[in-house]
Amino acid sequence: MDKNYFLAILTVVAIAGAALIFAVQQGGSVPVEQITPPAPGYIQSTQVYLIDSNLSYDRFEDSYVLYLMDKYFYIKGDPCVVVRGTIRNDGADDCWVGITTRLYDRGGQSVGTVITKSARPWFQSVFVESNGTASFEIPVKYGKKDVMRYEFALNWGPAANPPP
Repeated sequence: MDKNYFLAILTVVAIAGAALIFAVQQGGSVPVEQITPPAPGYIQSTQVYLIDSNLSYDRFEDSYVLYLMDKYFYIKGDPCVVVRGTIRNDGADDCWVGITTRLYDRGGQSVGTVITKSARPWFQSVFVESNGTASFEIPVKYGKKDVMRYEFALNWGPAANPPP
């Protein structure tokens, strides 16, 4: 292979790589594989243990409006981020928890709105038996693909009864 030809190819590849890095830094998509999930561990000093979680970019499959709160709505096809996970109840009693998530963009700003189909759409109600596990899915209305990390919090419980 000719030395000049090799240098020309190398230069094109380097420019394309630099352009891709620049595009991501300027607001392009962050690949899901580069998003930092929370480490497994107890959530907020409770006996509810986060086993694992993941995040994906998606679109809502239907429409939803919580009439008294204009912030909590979406239309079929709106972009969203779906956060899924598994928790374990290390407590002695079965319990209900209201789990929510917070997304952060590359600038460290909290982004998106959690919208679940419940009277309290800012968290997902989950029942977990004592020493059992449960899976959850939390949809977040958000139109960009720039999430860098996310975290969880409990807005309800652990409690013997579901949220009112």
